[in-house]
Amino acid sequence: MNRLSHSGDLTKWQRAVRMRYVALERAARDMANVPQEFLRACRSAEAFAKFENEAMKIEPIGSRNTLFKHADDLLSAFSEPNGCTGRQYLDSFRRRIYKAYISQQQKRRGAGSELDKLRYRLGDMEHLLSSTQKAMLAQSTAYVALLKEVAAISKDTRIGEIYMRRLTNLLNEHDEKFAKIFSPAIFATLRPDNVSSM
Repeated sequence: MNRLSHSGDLTKWQRAVRMRYVALERAARDMANVPQEFLRACRSAEAFAKFENEAMKIEPIGSRNTLFKHADDLLSAFSEPNGCTGRQYLDSFRRRIYKAYISQQQKRRGAGSELDKLRYRLGDMEHLLSSTQKAMLAQSTAYVALLKEVAAISKDTRIGEIYMRRLTNLLNEHDEKFAKIFSPAIFATLRPDNVSSM
């Protein structure tokens, strides 16, 4: 049975190496199982040696040389079959976890960045739609006002019967062609919620 499975007979430094190794194994299974600080500390052997976390029972080690010295002793059962020393085995494991962590972070940033772009484009489109609705409502209101004035003039006897008939015919033809687009139902769908009138 290897010495990693029992921490009772280990020295303080050996326990510190063992707990780092245990945390690396947990991270290899699922990075969410270890704190982000631990994953960030995997960036270098020096940061890895200095890392401490009471909840994880990881004490700081004075230097990476001390870390490597005890890794050689403690991890020999794992390293020798792979043709390397304990320090090389631990350091390779640390680098692999850090590389996986960075890759995961980049994917998250990429996904977040893409989502931000989509949100920005959606905001632009909503603003454009709202501006278009307001412009259409203003133009329609002005046009309806103009039609009302023309209708009033068409009833004024001072312009003469011929002009009255021409204007009345013009308004009737216009009504036949375009009455549907000026119905209250159409205006209700075009009117933005925040515009009560123009």
